[in-house]
Amino acid sequence: MQEPKDRRVTANVIGEATAKRIALAKDGLIDGNVSKYEIKLVAANGTYTYELMFICNGVRYNVQLDAMDGTVLTFEKTVLRDTGSPSAEDGSHVSSESGNSSEK
Repeated sequence: MQEPKDRRVTANVIGEATAKRIALAKDGLIDGNVSKYEIKLVAANGTYTYELMFICNGVRYNVQLDAMDGTVLTFEKTVLRDTGSPSAEDGSHVSSESGNSSEK
């Protein structure tokens, strides 16, 4: 996987702000409650996806979106064991969704 370098392609993606809004809305979250946030636009096999990781209210979220239309491809939540530390990496898996979600 690599980041796209073609400006024509990246001009057609939904944009990081929209990707973040879609990912947060999937679980009814508010941007102001996010304590750690990472996003990456990835090119692989002719497709473009956003990979997002964020922590909100003691839960780590890993979300993958189609960068062209915003379709949620995967959605995973992990409850952090030490909810007082937003950077805690140790957690227990809560739920996972993947597939053809039409939510945007």
